[in-house]
Amino acid sequence: ARKQAERASQTAHEDLERRVAERTAELEREIGERKQVEHSLQESGLRLAGILDIVYDAIISVGEDQRILLFNQGAERIFGYARGEVVGRPLEILLPRSVRDMHRRHIAQFGQSADWARAMGNRREIVGRRKNGEEFPAEASFAQLRLRDEKIHTVTLRDLTEPKRLERERIDLERWRARGEMVEGLNHNLNNLIQGIFAPAEMLCATAGNEKDRRRAEL
Repeated sequence: ARKQAERASQTAHEDLERRVAERTAELEREIGERKQVEHSLQESGLRLAGILDIVYDAIISVGEDQRILLFNQGAERIFGYARGEVVGRPLEILLPRSVRDMHRRHIAQFGQSADWARAMGNRREIVGRRKNGEEFPAEASFAQLRLRDEKIHTVTLRDLTEPKRLERERIDLERWRARGEMVEGLNHNLNNLIQGIFAPAEMLCATAGNEKDRRRAEL
């Protein structure tokens, strides 16, 4: 009986060790898979951050409290702020005071949408404010995304300062070109008018001269 008990105990002990070893192997596999997933997520996050940073436009995301969550390098270049200076601060620091109330109303209306993700519409012109206080024209599109119980608002913004300047220069050049063509036309008409005045006089002088020569020849 004692030997049977020892064998049973030995068997139970071996069975326990086997189960522990199997469970340990399972845990190691789970830990390895979890690390792999975390590594993949980290790589995806870095890849996404890299993509966002090479985008020339500004990409800015805010939470429901309108505080900045994401501020890419394009936004740093356009607004003149470093990322650490604006993350966690209200989006209003990037807007002129004159449009902040209107912005709040637009966001409130947009936030009433029941859709989890949708675009606010086509790109529209807005006015931004740089760190140095300079206001500038911009083209922006807005989108809303619901992540669990939180709504994320994202704006993609393009600085229109240079395109607007080039457009003004083009318009000014066309105006000067039109004025030049008008002056050239006036000069042409004036020359025609002058020729119309002096040509008969020249013909009259030539006729008178020929008449004098004829009379002298007869004498």
